Amino acid sequence: TMTLALAGSGIVVAAAMFLAAAAVAGAGSLDVIDFPSSRDLAPVGLVSVAWISLMYMFLYGQSAAVFYTYKNTRAKGESKRLVEGKDGEAAPPSFAAIKYRGKGSRINLAASRTVGNMIEQALPFLLSLWMHAIFVSPDNAAVAGWVWLGFRAIYPLVFLKGLPWLLISTVPGYAVVLYLVGGVIVKMA
Repeated sequence: TMTLALAGSGIVVAAAMFLAAAAVAGAGSLDVIDFPSSRDLAPVGLVSVAWISLMYMFLYGQSAAVFYTYKNTRAKGESKRLVEGKDGEAAPPSFAAIKYRGKGSRINLAASRTVGNMIEQALPFLLSLWMHAIFVSPDNAAVAGWVWLGFRAIYPLVFLKGLPWLLISTVPGYAVVLYLVGGVIVKMA
């Protein structure tokens, strides 16, 4: 949650600095910024709330995967394949070994990569979403945001299938971010 708070405050600070710089420098078509109202930005706010909700769902899924793997590896006697104790004897896997060292199942890997990828894509997505909403169109930004979230929501499922299935989630997400950023660049040109 601290990462999300820092990312969110960083986005606000970056946007405020850019607006101030644009106002002082008189950057082309941004001489007069017609800032959207809070009512206009409400749909983008809902997309942001949905992003936070999806992030927490992924985090809970990551924890559930660890507990599931921990329980099943101990119940199935798989500890001999996962961890060795002193003198080469089999030892049960510790919870920490499963959670922090990736011991266990493909489900753990999928859950961890889902969270990691969501964090990796957070700044480009949220920053481009809000820049597009402010400078181009809040309505178009909201629609693009929902599309991005829809494709991101299937990431854990397609990750388990591997390539090329994983591209069904990632490539449209990159396209949405490019659309959002592209609209900002065109507006500022």
